[in-house]
Amino acid sequence: MVELQQILAPGRPALGGQIISYEIPLTLSVVGVIILAGTMSMNRIVLAQSGSLLDWFVFKQPLAALIFFIAARRSEPNSVRHDRGRL
Repeated sequence: MVELQQILAPGRPALGGQIISYEIPLTLSVVGVIILAGTMSMNRIVLAQSGSLLDWFVFKQPLAALIFFIAARRSEPNSVRHDRGRL
């Protein structure tokens, strides 16, 4: 009987590369928010952005926001959505 590890083994390097290729940009863009806020507390990050529209971190570092959204969108393009079956 074929073991599950033997079936999954050929795809491991590709999966590892895919995970690394989007985890690093996502992490680095979040680190910028933590540095700007000076804390990792979600409440304090939100409070640091309160005020005018120009206080939002997306406007203070637009490149990081762009990288975050692109990496999040491309994270798993071949994955099947949970609410839809395979066609």
